[in-house]
Amino acid sequence: MKQFLYQDLENFNSDVLKEQIYTQCAALVPNIIANDIYVGIIEYNGYTFLLIRVPVEVDATKKTINYAFYLNELRQIKFDFEIEW
Repeated sequence: MKQFLYQDLENFNSDVLKEQIYTQCAALVPNIIANDIYVGIIEYNGYTFLLIRVPVEVDATKKTINYAFYLNELRQIKFDFEIEW
Protein backbone atom coordinates (compact mmCIF):
# COMPACT_ATOMS: atom_id res chain seq x y z
CA MET A 1 0.00 0.00 0.00
CA LYS A 2 2.93 2.32 0.63
CA GLN A 3 3.72 2.60 -3.05
CA PHE A 4 0.18 3.74 -3.81
CA LEU A 5 -0.33 6.09 -0.88
CA TYR A 6 3.00 7.86 -1.22
CA GLN A 7 2.68 8.43 -4.96
CA ASP A 8 0.77 11.23 -6.67
CA LEU A 9 -2.82 10.04 -6.28
CA GLU A 10 -4.01 12.20 -9.16
CA ASN A 11 -2.30 9.70 -11.48
CA PHE A 12 -3.49 6.64 -9.57
CA ASN A 13 -4.16 3.59 -11.74
CA SER A 14 -6.68 1.30 -10.06
CA ASP A 15 -6.16 -1.47 -12.62
CA VAL A 16 -2.58 -2.03 -11.42
CA LEU A 17 -3.71 -2.53 -7.83
CA LYS A 18 -6.62 -4.76 -8.86
CA GLU A 19 -4.23 -7.01 -10.78
CA GLN A 20 -1.98 -7.27 -7.74
CA ILE A 21 -4.94 -8.22 -5.56
CA TYR A 22 -5.99 -10.97 -7.96
CA THR A 23 -2.46 -12.37 -8.26
CA GLN A 24 -1.33 -12.01 -4.63
CA CYS A 25 -4.52 -13.01 -2.80
CA ALA A 26 -5.01 -16.45 -4.26
CA ALA A 27 -6.89 -17.74 -1.22
CA LEU A 28 -9.52 -15.02 -1.61
CA VAL A 29 -9.95 -15.17 -5.40
CA PRO A 30 -12.30 -18.22 -5.52
CA ASN A 31 -14.74 -16.35 -3.27
CA ILE A 32 -14.69 -13.02 -5.13
CA ILE A 33 -17.96 -12.38 -6.92
CA ALA A 34 -17.56 -11.92 -10.69
CA ASN A 35 -14.13 -10.30 -10.46
CA ASP A 36 -15.90 -7.18 -9.24
CA ILE A 37 -13.31 -5.55 -6.97
CA TYR A 38 -13.65 -1.77 -6.68
CA VAL A 39 -10.49 0.29 -6.15
CA GLY A 40 -10.68 4.05 -5.97
CA ILE A 41 -9.67 7.26 -4.28
CA ILE A 42 -12.22 9.09 -2.13
CA GLU A 43 -12.16 12.25 -0.02
CA TYR A 44 -13.75 12.13 3.43
CA ASN A 45 -13.38 14.38 6.50
CA GLY A 46 -10.34 16.10 5.02
CA TYR A 47 -8.50 12.85 4.29
CA THR A 48 -7.81 11.13 1.01
CA PHE A 49 -8.56 7.41 1.24
CA LEU A 50 -7.59 4.53 -0.95
CA LEU A 51 -10.78 2.44 -0.84
CA ILE A 52 -10.91 -1.22 -1.82
CA ARG A 53 -14.29 -3.02 -1.90
CA VAL A 54 -14.21 -6.78 -2.40
CA PRO A 55 -17.55 -8.56 -2.85
CA VAL A 56 -17.27 -12.18 -1.74
CA GLU A 57 -19.52 -15.19 -1.36
CA VAL A 58 -18.81 -17.75 1.35
CA ASP A 59 -21.14 -20.65 2.02
CA ALA A 60 -23.84 -19.05 -0.18
CA THR A 61 -23.69 -15.80 1.83
CA LYS A 62 -22.73 -12.62 -0.01
CA LYS A 63 -20.68 -10.00 1.81
CA THR A 64 -18.52 -7.03 0.90
CA ILE A 65 -15.20 -6.42 2.58
CA ASN A 66 -14.22 -2.73 2.64
CA TYR A 67 -10.60 -1.75 3.19
CA ALA A 68 -9.62 1.89 3.68
CA PHE A 69 -6.04 3.18 3.72
CA TYR A 70 -4.94 6.77 4.34
CA LEU A 71 -2.03 8.88 5.58
CA ASN A 72 -2.45 10.74 8.87
CA GLU A 73 -0.94 14.14 9.70
CA LEU A 74 2.44 12.48 10.39
CA ARG A 75 2.26 10.71 7.00
CA GLN A 76 1.86 7.35 8.71
CA ILE A 77 -0.27 4.80 6.90
CA LYS A 78 -3.51 4.00 8.71
CA PHE A 79 -5.86 1.17 7.84
CA ASP A 80 -9.42 0.21 8.66
CA PHE A 81 -11.85 -2.39 7.37
CA GLU A 82 -15.43 -3.50 7.74
CA ILE A 83 -17.54 -6.37 6.48
CA GLU A 84 -20.97 -5.49 5.06
CA TRP A 85 -23.54 -8.24 5.48
